[in-house]
Amino acid sequence: FDNVFSSDLLRAKETAEIISLDRKLKVQTTQALRERRWGRLEGQSTEVIHTIEKLKSTFSVQKTLTYKPHPEIETDEEITSRLIIFLREIAVGYQGKTILIVSHGGVMRALLNHLGKKAGHGAASNTAYIKLESDGVDFFLKETEGIKFDE
Repeated sequence: FDNVFSSDLLRAKETAEIISLDRKLKVQTTQALRERRWGRLEGQSTEVIHTIEKLKSTFSVQKTLTYKPHPEIETDEEITSRLIIFLREIAVGYQGKTILIVSHGGVMRALLNHLGKKAGHGAASNTAYIKLESDGVDFFLKETEGIKFDE
């Protein structure tokens, strides 16, 4: 990798630091790679969150992207919007470079759904990855590992 970016949340940042340790690369953090914003549900029981995510797994890709069970909860579309802006900036600013981006399973799932690949709740294992290529505008899915796609 030529550069490393990570969510500013501790677990993702620590993972990025472990991966990049041998390469002696500084991890640059950003809120753009954070997990979904849950508003008042942030830090609450995961039971509600799992119920919402399980319900979403029955939806079409389009409905999954736009479903908003509460005004404070970030939709997949909102996650993807902030992510795509960040990814485009990186694609243009680091053209021809190989960039490692460490984020969260929900962010990965939202991106895959945006790309038309239906990935449900819990679809990304802790060691999952997505390999993308970009021309600075569009993103092309090249490879995934550790991702379960809905049929």
